[in-house]
Amino acid sequence: MLITHTSQEFKYDNLITFKTSGDVQIVQQTITTNSKVIVETAAGIILSFKADTFFPLYMDVLHVEKGNHTYMEVANFTSAFNKYVSIVVPTSSFFSSINNTQNAEGYMIVQNNLVQSGLGSTQEMYNYQSSEGCYVRTVSVSNYTLLSDFEDNLCDKID
Repeated sequence: MLITHTSQEFKYDNLITFKTSGDVQIVQQTITTNSKVIVETAAGIILSFKADTFFPLYMDVLHVEKGNHTYMEVANFTSAFNKYVSIVVPTSSFFSSINNTQNAEGYMIVQNNLVQSGLGSTQEMYNYQSSEGCYVRTVSVSNYTLLSDFEDNLCDKID
């Protein structure tokens, strides 16, 4: 006979703040999930599975009136995906961890409802680790130009 125990938790938080008569807008959001599965027999646990995820998001936008039907919008954005998984059976175990973060910032100048100019940049950091190895990559881009692209998978296997 097999007995299976499961649990799952989901949490969501969202906060939107307006300052300076709406010229500053800030969004802060997080989503968290936790899942567990345990399978057992009369002899004991034969499988244990756990997965945790975390999704933070942050954005702020600033609106600046410049006169002459002209304004500037400045924005900063950060989001991430983080996940940790572990699996344990009587003869072995496995884990994996993913951390992926993206940061972006930019601005644009608008006159008479037409975009006159703007600049933007993005940085993304990806980090994967597991019982089997790892992989890391970081990329930076600004105004259609690749500034850097680094990757590495030189890590020791974890037993």
